[in-house]
Amino acid sequence: MKELEIVFSAQTDVDTVRYRVISFVREQLRTDKSLLEIAVIEAVNNAILHGAGKSGNQLIRVRLRTLRNKILLVRVKDCGDGFPGNRLLKKIRESKDELFEQCLFNESGRGVLIMSRAADCILYNQQGNEVLMTKRIPTASQCCG
Repeated sequence: MKELEIVFSAQTDVDTVRYRVISFVREQLRTDKSLLEIAVIEAVNNAILHGAGKSGNQLIRVRLRTLRNKILLVRVKDCGDGFPGNRLLKKIRESKDELFEQCLFNESGRGVLIMSRAADCILYNQQGNEVLMTKRIPTASQCCG
């Protein structure tokens, strides 16, 4: 099992956090990594924007780990009030591509859409301040064969 855990506030060097997260994703996935990289960064950005508090000193926890070298788990949790993330995910699933096409060129509001496209599975905790994404790690024969 490989693991990366970072606990930080929005006042820290967020670019370093993003770099470490992207590097970990690249190390674990052989293919389909670009979209998942964007999805994980969207989750981190959402935690910073909506969960770090007005002062930016609330802690954010990012945890990435592999399970049996077959699944990459991504968890991003903030200390904010949360939002009805699972309700939004349901709306995304029911709308097929319509919602994605409507939001495609918006400056904001696309993060959860992107995360739902990139991950094999995504869900929020009941409070809506933690997101869990999973992605199957392709075997060498699946990506190179």
